[in-house]
Amino acid sequence: MNHIQNNNPQFESSTFSQIVKNYFFTLKSVLFSPREFFKTLSLSGGITVPMTYAIVTHWISQALGHFFGSMLGTASSFYWTKLFNTMQLKYDLSEFTNKLWFDQAQSLIMNWFLGLGAVIVDPFFTAAKIIIQAAFILIGAQLCFKRESLISLNFESIVRVICYGMTPFIFISIPFLGSFIASIYVFVVTLIGIEIAFNVTTPRALLALFFPKLILLAIVMGIFLVFFLVFIKTMGVF
Repeated sequence: MNHIQNNNPQFESSTFSQIVKNYFFTLKSVLFSPREFFKTLSLSGGITVPMTYAIVTHWISQALGHFFGSMLGTASSFYWTKLFNTMQLKYDLSEFTNKLWFDQAQSLIMNWFLGLGAVIVDPFFTAAKIIIQAAFILIGAQLCFKRESLISLNFESIVRVICYGMTPFIFISIPFLGSFIASIYVFVVTLIGIEIAFNVTTPRALLALFFPKLILLAIVMGIFLVFFLVFIKTMGVF
């Protein structure tokens, strides 16, 4: 199946007054019709707009997750406070419940500010993650793609696929299972994107997508091996 590079996402062709509308149109297209979306995704056109899209999507998910987490924490705090106030009517627990209320309030405030800090710096971490991931996937793709698939393969095209593949991160905001759902969905959508955009088989797309993780695993194992050899040497085995 040949990749048809004849279109940019609605988000990229937006005027200022249409940005919000077209952003959600792109969001919907990637989430529910990823194959059709990547068939018409242009692999050229720069990385600024796709990275902005990915950063905004990830930031929205983190902000919503922080909000819902704070709401759940507040609801839980009210529940326990009410429970101990009820118990206080039957038992003399005034000193204990006052301390408990103070500890809960302090914990909620600290957690809120720590979570807010993560939301504030999220765009910088997201941008760095995209660039690093794209660099490693590019290396992996150059190693395992066939020659005809390398024609459209470059850093720009990889970044564009990765950025739109990050769309399902919007599900991180779902309480409890959001992170798991988002991670699996992002992996599947990005895999589809690489497979279609560069016209490669699923196994080759998997190898390219897993290449950053394989490099990280190799680094961790290398560090472990070095420490192990140093430990063995200090024990006088060699």
